Amino acid sequence: MSPISHNPAQVSAPVGGYSHGLEVTPGARFLFISGQIPETPDGHIPQQFTEQCEAVWNNIFAILHAAAMTKEHLVKVTTFLTDASQAQINGEIRRKFLGEVQPALTVMIAQTLQSEWFLEIEAIAASYDYPERGGGTIETMVDNRVLSGKTSSVRGREKLVT
Repeated sequence: MSPISHNPAQVSAPVGGYSHGLEVTPGARFLFISGQIPETPDGHIPQQFTEQCEAVWNNIFAILHAAAMTKEHLVKVTTFLTDASQAQINGEIRRKFLGEVQPALTVMIAQTLQSEWFLEIEAIAASYDYPERGGGTIETMVDNRVLSGKTSSVRGREKLVT
């Protein structure tokens, strides 16, 4: 199941790779991605806007991957730019990373927390897939007895595997 795109004829057509609205139907799990800054895994902040934009998208893709999601699961992206002159190249890089994926989109001009950051991007993703996760341990009380063992998570619910 995928989100339903809403681009009504009564609103000007979206230009630049986004949807006016995306409807996520019941049963989805959501991933809220905090504003990602242009810092690489080794702590480096690129000096050029293009490289900063790519670093931010790489961070977003890594977080999506950690949640067993992909760019196709993005439903909302909010980009904060420090200068309106960055909008065109930002859009080009976003379309390069997202391809045909068109989430709901907002782009704002704002001051970032650190002056060397030229942008920050936050996102929301939704998926109807519930990957199996496991490897943790748990202790629980059943009939006044402590049980312990490994956990397995299916559909976001922990269960004890003894």
